[in-house]
Amino acid sequence: MMASSDRKSGTMGILADRRGVVLLMVLAVIALLVPLVLESGRRVFAWGVATQSTVRHSQLAWTARAGVQAAMAILVEDRQKSETDSLQEDWAREDKLSQLVAELGYPEGLSISITDCLGKLQVNALVAPPHGKAFNPDQLDLWDRFLRPVVSAHEDMPTNATTDIINALKDWMDSQDDDAITGLNGAETYYYQDLSPPYRARNGTIREKDELLLVKGITPGLYHGVDPIPAIEPFITVFGVGAGAGGKLEYPGKINLSTAAFPVIRALISAGSEDLAENIVTFREEKAGDEFVNDVTAPTWYKNAPGCAEVDIKADLVTQVSDTFRIESVATVGDARSSLVVWVRREKAGEGDGYTCRVLAWKAS
Repeated sequence: MMASSDRKSGTMGILADRRGVVLLMVLAVIALLVPLVLESGRRVFAWGVATQSTVRHSQLAWTARAGVQAAMAILVEDRQKSETDSLQEDWAREDKLSQLVAELGYPEGLSISITDCLGKLQVNALVAPPHGKAFNPDQLDLWDRFLRPVVSAHEDMPTNATTDIINALKDWMDSQDDDAITGLNGAETYYYQDLSPPYRARNGTIREKDELLLVKGITPGLYHGVDPIPAIEPFITVFGVGAGAGGKLEYPGKINLSTAAFPVIRALISAGSEDLAENIVTFREEKAGDEFVNDVTAPTWYKNAPGCAEVDIKADLVTQVSDTFRIESVATVGDARSSLVVWVRREKAGEGDGYTCRVLAWKAS
């Protein structure tokens, strides 16, 4: 009997040991699986979040594109109503654009803005066609009056910095002229090849505005501004090309006085009368309630501003008609944002009376 009891006890002990081993194996497997399951769950969740983010960003991108289309429609409609362009028109007014967005049923997170490129200095007009070897005299004077007050505000710049920068800018753009610098401190390709890293002068039209930062003398502080000294970047454009004689492209460089900002208007006014630029801006923007009270469509409307009857701006420098615009459309939902900037040229649509906006360049972010 004792022997039988002992055998049973031994058998039970063996079974208990086996159960313990199995339990340990199960626990070990669970220990291995739990992290895998958790990691898999984390990845699935992250994929779901990423998918939602991708879908949301795609929706915002399409909304921003819709905003650009709406802005182009506004510009086309504007040309059908008026032959001139000014900041008094709906395309240039934030309140009117917001109202249009609401009327079209776009999301509250959509905003659009339109800026006239011809309200700025057109850098490629600085050199005269056909090969850009010489200054355009009127543009040379315009650039001098534009840069001088800004450059003089930078105490770290040399006395002749304005002239040197303009000469270097001309050398950057002039073609087939790498052997001779303009003035005493211009800069051709051999100057830039001694820099680290080396690069070549454009020797042609500037294609992107930020390229100016590569030009000798144009520092980041001058270009982007250093508080309280304003930047020059907002008042310059690389656009403004037009069709010249024989269909050849050229840059007339004419500025729309009815859309130009104060620093540009100051540059348009002859030396000695620069302070009157503020009077011209105030006259252009004067309102009675929500309505503008002064007409700015005539070629010499600026003479009606207080104290400006004797002001003379060269007719070859100004225009009342614009055709190149910068459109910015921004769509937002919470912290998500999609921005689309498009430069367009408004032009005739075929042989009829209609107009269209042709995209010249674009940038998304």
